[in-house]
Amino acid sequence: ARNWMLAELFMPLIAAGAVGVEELTVGRSWEKILKPSLIAVMLTGGLLVAPISLPLLPIETLPAYIHKFDFLYNSSKEFNISESEYPINLALRIGWEEMVSKVAQVYNQLPPEEREVAGIYTNWYGPASAIDYYGPQYGLPHAVSGHLTYYLWGPGYSWEVMILLTNNISPATLFFQKCELKGRVFNPYTIPVNQLNIYICRKPILSPEEIWPQMEMYQ
Repeated sequence: ARNWMLAELFMPLIAAGAVGVEELTVGRSWEKILKPSLIAVMLTGGLLVAPISLPLLPIETLPAYIHKFDFLYNSSKEFNISESEYPINLALRIGWEEMVSKVAQVYNQLPPEEREVAGIYTNWYGPASAIDYYGPQYGLPHAVSGHLTYYLWGPGYSWEVMILLTNNISPATLFFQKCELKGRVFNPYTIPVNQLNIYICRKPILSPEEIWPQMEMYQ
C-alpha cells in the first residue's frame, strides 16, 4: 500500500498521546510550562508541513520548499517506479480538466454514427475518474478501466470504436485491427505518469467479454 494511506491512523495516536500527556502533567508543578510548549511544537510542525499537504503554495515552488525542510518530508515512491519531487497528493490534482478537453476534441472528430457507439478506456483510475467527473460537461461517455475497482463495472461498450487513453503503448491496442494515435497530453507534475497517449481504435478482433478478463489490474 502507499505510505500516505496510513495518514488516518495518526488521528487515534494523536488523541491517545494527548490523553497520556494530560495524565502525566495534571497536578504537577511543570504542567503550566509543558502544555504550552507541546502545543507550540505541534503548531510549528503543522505550519511547516502544511504546504506539502495542502494547496497553499504554487506547485512550482514546492521542490525548493521541500529541500529546505527535507528532514520533515520523505518523497513518496508512487506506482513502484520512481519518486516525484512534487507531493503526489497535490500533483495528482493538476491538469485533469485539460486532459478531458483534449479527449473531447478527439471524440468530437468522430463521425456521428461512431460517436453513438464509442467508448473511452483508460489504463488506470486517475484518467478514468477525471473522464467521469469532467466528461459530462463535454458530452463524453463514461470511462471504463481494468484498474482496481473500475474493473468490476465491466467493459461497458461494444468496443467497435474505442478511445484509449494510456501512458504507454497499451496492450489494449493488440485487441484491435486498427489504432491511430490522435493526440498526447503532457503533465510535468505527475511523475511517472506524465504523458498520456490518446488513440482511436476500431475493429476489435475479440468480443468485449473475451477482452475484459485480460484488462484486470489490481495493483
